[in-house]
Amino acid sequence: MVILEKARILLFCMETKFHIYASMFLISAFLAGSADAKERRVGAGNVDVIPELDCVIEPSEIVDVGSAVPGVVERVLANRSDMVKKGAVIARLDSSVEQASLRLAKERASLDAAIKLRKETEEFGRITQKRNQNLMENSAISRHVMDQVETETRIAGLQVQQERDNKRIAGLEYQRAQAVLQQRIIRSPVDGVIMERFKSAGEYVEDEPLLRVAQLDPLHVEVIVPVEYLGRVKPGMQAEVVSVIPGSDTHLATVERVDLVSDAASGTYGAQLKLSNPKFEIPSGLRCRLNFLPWDGKQPEDTAEGMNSEAPDAQLAKAIDQSGYCYTLGPVKDQSLAMQLSDLLEDASDDLTVREESLSITKGYFVFTLPEPDPQATDALVARLKGAGFNDLYISRRDNKQYRVSLGFFRNQQSAERLKKKLVAGEFQAEVVPVQGDTTHYWLDVSMKSGTDLPGQLKELDSSHLSSTAVTPVSCISLPANQ
Repeated sequence: MVILEKARILLFCMETKFHIYASMFLISAFLAGSADAKERRVGAGNVDVIPELDCVIEPSEIVDVGSAVPGVVERVLANRSDMVKKGAVIARLDSSVEQASLRLAKERASLDAAIKLRKETEEFGRITQKRNQNLMENSAISRHVMDQVETETRIAGLQVQQERDNKRIAGLEYQRAQAVLQQRIIRSPVDGVIMERFKSAGEYVEDEPLLRVAQLDPLHVEVIVPVEYLGRVKPGMQAEVVSVIPGSDTHLATVERVDLVSDAASGTYGAQLKLSNPKFEIPSGLRCRLNFLPWDGKQPEDTAEGMNSEAPDAQLAKAIDQSGYCYTLGPVKDQSLAMQLSDLLEDASDDLTVREESLSITKGYFVFTLPEPDPQATDALVARLKGAGFNDLYISRRDNKQYRVSLGFFRNQQSAERLKKKLVAGEFQAEVVPVQGDTTHYWLDVSMKSGTDLPGQLKELDSSHLSSTAVTPVSCISLPANQ
């Protein structure tokens, strides 16, 4: 009994000692956790407490380049690991039918015989109307015959306008044929490298990609940040990035985007940094290590805001330099000359579009006397004008009621105003009436091949045809076809 009692007392003491040690451990852990939490709260505004993090260097864009239309691949001009420029032709589909349609549309758009025919008919109608006007005033023909001649003249004028509309539609069909042909030409959407080639010549393509292109400048650095540092990583911050390859250089990257939603399961959120790689010296697809640098809240000089501080001319020059050699040529007043320029530049350009613009202009000026109420008053006015030495006269009737005398048509407004002054000096009432009309100008938007120069190509043409035509260098991305 004594032995059992001593064993019970010993067991009780051991249990009591265990509880004391356990309590001491829990108290120590709580105090340590509180101190650690306090330390984290104190250092919450300090970027230096963010530890070195794992990251991945990736291309900024990976594009599976496809075709807008189905067809048979005629040729693939790029292969794996080839460097390509934005807008460069990397593949072509068979386009024999589209090229034939383009030649047909181009020929149809250049025809103007129908317009000339209608103009001749209209001019003959005006001459007939003028002659019959004198006959009617002498009662040699009836009013019905005169109305018929005037109606036929107006119809002839409308037919001229109809043929002009048909020619304008033919020009639009030519532009459409150009656009259809361009759909058979596959271009790189970015500056980068060919990652993979999916199709070869002779294969049919519909909704599958032909090539995969990766943009290597800039690169993107993807980093996963623990949620403890949520709110400390902000756009504009910079970080030092070094790949896991031994001996790699350290590069400076700028935070572009920070996820606003974290992953509850892993307790992390993501951030994306931009890493400039103009010479393609930094390999992509590699793991890396990243250290955030202290940040004062200001944007670095090489960020987008710093680039936008450049002068507009400098920005345009940089855009032209980065996007290729593109020009806008115009205005060209003659469609045949526009087509001639198109033929001349076809082999030297990667892309060429003929643009048509309709403008309302003043074609000339009529000098008229003020309206007279009846033929007798008009005849008296004509006699007075001839007596004063004005012999180039034409009687114009308006609304079958009022008569006016035309003393000439002038291309130059100053000449018309001088004649009006002479009439006023002779005590005649006169006015200058402008004649409005539509005219068409043509513009050529040209993307030149590398190593070719548009001004040098134009030397082959007679310079007298291009006296009013300007050649303006522009950014390729600003051309109407690319907007």
